[in-house]
Amino acid sequence: METVLSELSNPIWWVTVVIAGIIINLIAAYFKPVIDKLFSLFSSKIRKRNQIKETEKLLYIERLAKEQSFFITEQLSELRLRIQSVYSLVVGVFVIVAMNMFYIPRIFHIFLMGMAALFFFTSFFAFYRAVKKASLLINGK
Repeated sequence: METVLSELSNPIWWVTVVIAGIIINLIAAYFKPVIDKLFSLFSSKIRKRNQIKETEKLLYIERLAKEQSFFITEQLSELRLRIQSVYSLVVGVFVIVAMNMFYIPRIFHIFLMGMAALFFFTSFFAFYRAVKKASLLINGK
């Protein structure tokens, strides 16, 4: 049990977990459309779901092009996601810096590292959503 606690309190382990999670998420994001197309060849249910998603995306882009107020609202939403991303990143860095500045018992060290990793993941996820929304906004111009 002591080795597990010492390993979990090691910052390198947490950084590795966060980096591996981001890499896996990026790989999944690139391969998901390819896998969806492959499965849609064999499954009518998946084909229908993909067609519905594509139709919704086209309707969304069309609405962005037609309604100026909706376009501005979505731009503000994208900006909010970017601010949320930066905020989560700053809080995650602050937690790690605070851990190194003050004496904290080992069990709390593990908890705080997990919390920092959660903030880093939240930051990445918000940024990913902002970039996705920005690409739709560019298409809707």
